[in-house]
Amino acid sequence: MRSWSHSRTLTEDEETLAKIGDAAALAIEKVRGKKYRSGVFSYILYMSSGTSIDYFYGEHGIISFTPELGTSFVMPANEIIPIGKESFEALKVFGKFLIDPATKLPKKKIK
Repeated sequence: MRSWSHSRTLTEDEETLAKIGDAAALAIEKVRGKKYRSGVFSYILYMSSGTSIDYFYGEHGIISFTPELGTSFVMPANEIIPIGKESFEALKVFGKFLIDPATKLPKKKIK
């Protein structure tokens, strides 16, 4: 999930943030078929003030995301490694963008 969480207004970088988030969700899906949603925090969950993604993006211009992994806050032990593998693939997407913001990301839109 990406900013904004306190508002339903899209950021000026929504297009770029959507590409990164969609590419990360697609990378997760490729591991074992689990589908994750990529989107604006306030649309996916609810409006919330004081989040770190809004602070870092709004105050410092730092691209930030909030991952919600798995299906609950307490996951069975047999899900730890698979979710870790999925998360690692998503982190690689973020890393590629950090190294080179011109990185070509997959164009498949995640719904």
